[in-house]
Amino acid sequence: MFYEDTPCEALRFGDVIRGFVTGSARIDSPKAADPPDEYGIEVEVPQYSVVLTPCCSIRRGCLSLAPLLHVLPSFFKNPFLAEDLTRVNREMRPEQSVPPDVWESMPEQQKAARFDLSRPLGYAFNSIFVYAPHDLLPPYKLDKPGGAVDTGYYMIDFARACRVLCDEVHNPQQSPLHTKVLELTVQARSELRDKMADYFGRVPAEDLG
Repeated sequence: MFYEDTPCEALRFGDVIRGFVTGSARIDSPKAADPPDEYGIEVEVPQYSVVLTPCCSIRRGCLSLAPLLHVLPSFFKNPFLAEDLTRVNREMRPEQSVPPDVWESMPEQQKAARFDLSRPLGYAFNSIFVYAPHDLLPPYKLDKPGGAVDTGYYMIDFARACRVLCDEVHNPQQSPLHTKVLELTVQARSELRDKMADYFGRVPAEDLG
Protein backbone atom coordinates (compact mmCIF):
# COMPACT_ATOMS: atom_id res chain seq x y z
CA MET A 1 0.00 0.00 0.00
CA PHE A 2 1.17 3.52 -0.79
CA TYR A 3 -1.08 5.59 1.51
CA GLU A 4 -2.21 5.16 5.10
CA ASP A 5 -5.90 4.34 5.48
CA THR A 6 -6.03 6.46 8.65
CA PRO A 7 -3.57 9.37 8.58
CA CYS A 8 -2.20 10.54 11.92
CA GLU A 9 -2.99 13.94 13.42
CA ALA A 10 0.35 15.45 12.46
CA LEU A 11 2.24 16.71 9.44
CA ARG A 12 4.75 14.16 8.20
CA PHE A 13 7.49 13.95 5.61
CA GLY A 14 5.90 12.99 2.31
CA ASP A 15 2.38 14.19 3.18
CA VAL A 16 0.21 15.52 0.38
CA ILE A 17 -1.23 18.88 1.44
CA ARG A 18 -3.19 21.67 -0.20
CA GLY A 19 -3.74 25.38 0.32
CA PHE A 20 -0.12 26.53 -0.12
CA VAL A 21 1.64 28.57 -2.77
CA THR A 22 5.30 28.28 -3.67
CA GLY A 23 7.69 30.85 -5.08
CA SER A 24 11.12 31.08 -6.66
CA ALA A 25 13.37 34.05 -7.24
CA ARG A 26 14.37 34.68 -10.85
CA ILE A 27 17.67 36.50 -11.40
CA ASP A 28 18.65 36.61 -15.06
CA SER A 29 21.85 38.64 -14.59
CA PRO A 30 23.47 37.88 -11.23
CA LYS A 31 26.37 40.07 -10.10
CA ALA A 32 29.34 38.98 -8.04
CA ALA A 33 29.33 41.90 -5.60
CA ASP A 34 26.09 43.85 -5.69
CA PRO A 35 22.44 42.86 -5.48
CA PRO A 36 20.91 42.48 -8.94
CA ASP A 37 19.28 45.51 -10.53
CA GLU A 38 16.42 43.37 -11.78
CA TYR A 39 14.88 40.27 -10.32
CA GLY A 40 11.47 38.71 -10.04
CA ILE A 41 9.48 36.28 -7.94
CA GLU A 42 7.70 33.50 -9.80
CA VAL A 43 4.70 32.31 -7.80
CA GLU A 44 3.12 28.91 -8.36
CA VAL A 45 -0.28 27.87 -7.01
CA PRO A 46 -0.31 24.07 -7.16
CA GLN A 47 -3.48 22.20 -6.33
CA TYR A 48 -1.41 19.92 -4.10
CA SER A 49 2.04 20.05 -2.57
CA VAL A 50 4.25 17.53 -0.78
CA VAL A 51 6.03 18.10 2.53
CA LEU A 52 9.77 17.50 2.17
CA THR A 53 10.75 18.65 5.65
CA PRO A 54 11.71 15.65 7.83
CA CYS A 55 9.06 15.02 10.49
CA CYS A 56 11.40 15.87 13.38
CA SER A 57 12.37 19.18 11.73
CA ILE A 58 8.87 20.60 11.21
CA ARG A 59 9.00 23.70 13.39
CA ARG A 60 9.53 27.47 13.56
CA GLY A 61 7.01 28.43 10.90
CA CYS A 62 8.82 26.89 7.96
CA LEU A 63 8.20 24.00 5.56
CA SER A 64 10.04 22.68 2.53
CA LEU A 65 7.46 21.89 -0.14
CA ALA A 66 7.44 20.58 -3.68
CA PRO A 67 4.46 20.93 -6.01
CA LEU A 68 2.66 17.74 -6.99
CA LEU A 69 2.96 17.56 -10.79
CA HIS A 70 1.60 15.56 -13.68
CA VAL A 71 3.93 12.69 -14.60
CA LEU A 72 6.18 12.69 -17.66
CA PRO A 73 4.50 11.34 -20.81
CA SER A 74 7.73 9.49 -21.65
CA PHE A 75 7.16 7.13 -18.70
CA PHE A 76 4.39 5.44 -20.65
CA LYS A 77 6.76 4.61 -23.53
CA ASN A 78 8.53 2.17 -21.23
CA PRO A 79 6.43 -0.99 -20.64
CA PHE A 80 8.26 -1.76 -17.38
CA LEU A 81 7.33 1.63 -15.92
CA ALA A 82 3.90 1.89 -17.56
CA GLU A 83 2.81 -1.23 -15.68
CA ASP A 84 3.42 0.57 -12.36
CA LEU A 85 4.84 4.10 -12.44
CA THR A 86 5.87 3.90 -8.77
CA ARG A 87 8.73 1.69 -10.00
CA VAL A 88 10.43 5.00 -10.75
CA ASN A 89 10.87 5.34 -6.98
CA ARG A 90 12.98 2.22 -6.60
CA GLU A 91 16.32 1.04 -7.92
CA MET A 92 16.19 -0.85 -11.22
CA ARG A 93 18.47 -2.46 -13.75
CA PRO A 94 19.84 -0.08 -16.42
CA GLU A 95 17.91 -1.83 -19.20
CA GLN A 96 14.64 -1.36 -17.28
CA SER A 97 14.97 2.42 -17.27
CA VAL A 98 14.46 2.81 -21.03
CA PRO A 99 12.11 1.19 -23.57
CA PRO A 100 13.41 -2.18 -24.84
CA ASP A 101 13.92 -0.94 -28.41
CA VAL A 102 15.99 2.00 -27.15
CA TRP A 103 18.18 -0.29 -25.07
CA GLU A 104 18.71 -2.76 -27.90
CA SER A 105 19.70 -0.04 -30.37
CA MET A 106 21.98 1.82 -27.95
CA PRO A 107 25.73 1.34 -28.64
CA GLU A 108 27.72 -0.20 -25.80
CA GLN A 109 29.84 2.93 -25.51
CA GLN A 110 26.73 5.04 -25.00
CA LYS A 111 25.39 2.59 -22.41
CA ALA A 112 28.65 2.82 -20.48
CA ALA A 113 28.58 6.63 -20.62
CA ARG A 114 24.93 6.90 -19.59
CA PHE A 115 24.72 4.15 -16.97
CA ASP A 116 26.91 2.80 -14.22
CA LEU A 117 27.09 -0.73 -15.59
CA SER A 118 29.24 -1.83 -12.65
CA ARG A 119 26.16 -1.63 -10.44
CA PRO A 120 23.39 -4.18 -11.03
CA LEU A 121 20.78 -1.76 -9.64
CA GLY A 122 20.52 2.02 -9.48
CA TYR A 123 18.04 4.88 -9.50
CA ALA A 124 16.76 6.28 -12.77
CA PHE A 125 15.15 9.74 -13.05
CA ASN A 126 17.14 10.75 -9.97
CA SER A 127 15.12 13.81 -8.99
CA ILE A 128 11.67 12.29 -9.56
CA PHE A 129 9.41 10.49 -7.08
CA VAL A 130 6.03 9.20 -8.26
CA TYR A 131 2.84 9.23 -6.17
CA ALA A 132 0.33 6.44 -6.73
CA PRO A 133 -3.29 7.10 -7.75
CA HIS A 134 -5.85 7.71 -5.00
CA ASP A 135 -9.52 8.63 -4.92
CA LEU A 136 -8.61 12.00 -3.37
CA LEU A 137 -6.28 12.86 -6.25
CA PRO A 138 -8.26 13.70 -9.41
CA PRO A 139 -7.28 11.74 -12.53
CA TYR A 140 -6.26 13.73 -15.59
CA LYS A 141 -5.67 13.26 -19.29
CA LEU A 142 -2.00 13.19 -20.27
CA ASP A 143 -0.97 13.80 -23.86
CA LYS A 144 1.72 11.41 -24.99
CA PRO A 145 3.10 10.03 -28.25
CA GLY A 146 0.59 7.60 -29.69
CA GLY A 147 -2.41 9.22 -28.01
CA ALA A 148 -3.62 10.58 -24.71
CA VAL A 149 -3.97 8.45 -21.60
CA ASP A 150 -6.07 8.90 -18.47
CA THR A 151 -3.97 8.53 -15.33
CA GLY A 152 -4.05 9.21 -11.61
CA TYR A 153 -0.29 9.11 -11.06
CA TYR A 154 1.46 12.28 -9.92
CA MET A 155 5.09 13.11 -9.19
CA ILE A 156 7.38 15.53 -7.40
CA ASP A 157 10.75 16.84 -8.56
CA PHE A 158 13.30 17.37 -5.78
CA ALA A 159 14.86 20.13 -7.86
CA ARG A 160 11.65 22.16 -7.50
CA ALA A 161 11.51 22.11 -3.70
CA CYS A 162 11.28 25.50 -1.99
CA ARG A 163 10.87 27.05 1.45
CA VAL A 164 7.43 28.27 2.53
CA LEU A 165 6.85 30.34 5.68
CA CYS A 166 3.71 29.80 7.74
CA ASP A 167 3.13 31.14 11.26
CA GLU A 168 0.80 28.22 12.05
CA VAL A 169 3.61 25.68 11.74
CA HIS A 170 5.02 25.06 15.24
CA ASN A 171 5.68 21.31 15.21
CA PRO A 172 4.19 18.25 13.48
CA GLN A 173 1.12 18.21 15.77
CA GLN A 174 0.63 21.99 15.99
CA SER A 175 0.35 22.82 12.32
CA PRO A 176 -2.48 23.52 9.86
CA LEU A 177 -3.64 19.90 9.82
CA HIS A 178 -6.80 20.77 7.90
CA THR A 179 -4.56 21.12 4.82
CA LYS A 180 -3.46 17.49 4.99
CA VAL A 181 -4.87 15.25 2.25
CA LEU A 182 -2.85 12.03 2.25
CA GLU A 183 -0.13 10.37 4.29
CA LEU A 184 2.38 7.84 2.96
CA THR A 185 2.79 4.42 4.51
CA VAL A 186 6.03 3.71 6.35
CA GLN A 187 7.32 1.78 3.31
CA ALA A 188 6.48 4.52 0.80
CA ARG A 189 7.94 7.20 3.07
CA SER A 190 11.12 5.13 3.41
CA GLU A 191 11.40 4.92 -0.38
CA LEU A 192 10.97 8.70 -0.64
CA ARG A 193 13.62 9.27 2.02
CA ASP A 194 16.07 6.87 0.37
CA LYS A 195 15.70 8.35 -3.10
CA MET A 196 15.87 11.93 -1.87
CA ALA A 197 19.03 11.09 0.13
CA ASP A 198 20.56 9.52 -2.99
CA TYR A 199 19.70 12.61 -5.05
CA PHE A 200 21.42 15.02 -2.67
CA GLY A 201 24.17 12.58 -1.69
CA ARG A 202 25.54 11.71 -5.14
CA VAL A 203 29.31 12.10 -5.37
CA PRO A 204 30.59 13.66 -8.62
CA ALA A 205 33.20 11.72 -10.56
CA GLU A 206 35.84 14.40 -10.00
CA ASP A 207 35.53 13.92 -6.22
CA LEU A 208 36.04 10.17 -6.31
CA GLY A 209 39.78 10.53 -6.75
